[in-house]
Amino acid sequence: IIIIIFSGLTINRNTDWKDRFTLWSKTLQIYPYSVKALNSRGNVYNKKGFYDKAIADYSKAIELYPEFSQGYNNRGVTYGKKKLYDKAIADFNKAIKINPDYSAAYRNLKTAYEKKDTYNGVIPELNNTLEKYLKIKEEYYHRGAEYYKRGLYDEAIDVFSKAIELDPEDTNAYCNRGIMYGVKKFYEKAILDFNKAIEIKSDNSKAYNNRGITYWNMGIADRAISDLSVSIELDPGNVDAYYFRSLAYKKLGKEKLAAIDEEKAKALQRQQ
Repeated sequence: IIIIIFSGLTINRNTDWKDRFTLWSKTLQIYPYSVKALNSRGNVYNKKGFYDKAIADYSKAIELYPEFSQGYNNRGVTYGKKKLYDKAIADFNKAIKINPDYSAAYRNLKTAYEKKDTYNGVIPELNNTLEKYLKIKEEYYHRGAEYYKRGLYDEAIDVFSKAIELDPEDTNAYCNRGIMYGVKKFYEKAILDFNKAIEIKSDNSKAYNNRGITYWNMGIADRAISDLSVSIELDPGNVDAYYFRSLAYKKLGKEKLAAIDEEKAKALQRQQ
């Protein structure tokens, strides 16, 4: 898969989870019928192992929006973690019925059948379907990268959006589309895409790196430092993160910290 790279805080994962939980819980206090907030809080519960609470949020989201394929998929994943494979399979099938091009649901359905040990001829068919979607997604990535090289950013955004439609859990597609928004200086849209990538995969160093660079381009140095520091913790060899954090430190007048990061970036470059 082609991933385009958009060229002193310590991550506190417990605080991170509390902040996201608080965000979505407060959102639901104001907008109790928000499908997005219910799904997002469900994701937070899911990652912390509070599966019953996650299922409750997904179920409420589905009740509000019965055609919410992602809600069925996410609830199916949670049922799978509870080893309730029949319920998981039913949810994945429902997600696929709503969105026949939902590659993540096919992949999860295959996993559920494998764990249940009841293949019944289903696995070969699912393998063929997954292979087809992987080829389509790979083509989207190649086209998006080519559009990027040619400066056709709107076209790149379009193909990465199609990749997201094919697999709403694809963090690389969100990151790449976010990068294209950043190049066009649509920073708010870029931040939303990086937020989504982090929501899906909380240890996504590239998403933190790209969001940090975007905050830097927006002139928000403190947030840039926060995100770039997380990216460095997750990927200590990230040259871009050290370089842009040095710029952010300079903007805040922290010259010593800036100098340390600048030297680190140069040292890493020499090793490459």
